[in-house]
Amino acid sequence: MKRPALFALLTLSALAAATAGAQTSAPRPSVPGMASPAPAAAPTVATSNTYTAAGYTFVVAGGWISLKNSQGNAALAGPATAGKLNPSFTVIVTDIPKDVRASLGVARDVRAEELPTLVKNFKMLGEKSVKVGPKNTQGVLWTYTGTEQGAPFRWTQLLSISGGKLYTVTLAVPDGTLPQVATAGRAMFDSFNFR
Repeated sequence: MKRPALFALLTLSALAAATAGAQTSAPRPSVPGMASPAPAAAPTVATSNTYTAAGYTFVVAGGWISLKNSQGNAALAGPATAGKLNPSFTVIVTDIPKDVRASLGVARDVRAEELPTLVKNFKMLGEKSVKVGPKNTQGVLWTYTGTEQGAPFRWTQLLSISGGKLYTVTLAVPDGTLPQVATAGRAMFDSFNFR
């Protein structure tokens, strides 16, 4: 096993995922001329609004907008309360080099070492093993808190390996997020599935 190579790979994934909540209160939409989400909207999850990418899918919550992102990755910002940061939902897909024998256990250990250095005031709330997708792929589910841009956040994060790729799915919810927005974000997170 080549731990240094996997460590470097996970560091890039971890940095992007840990800072997923660092959206401004007015994110730039990926479609020119599209308005930012309205803070008064009470989003719901529309079952017909499915986001499909190579290897995974999830149901997009109403009121959340897609931000510019890299191929294979997804980034959405939810409606923010006035004067607060936006909640965010990201899927980061990282190719695992063929010469690296990666396991979920190693990915989990590397990520667990990094989180306290990437998230200010980091506090782990819980960890559990989960099954993802139709093949019951093993995953690690975490919940943790900390601060981002001076604001308290709560993160829910899934780490899983499928088809030679590491998937890091993150829901970041700042304090002050409307309950219905947080609920819609969690439903979006829970709808993540491998194809």
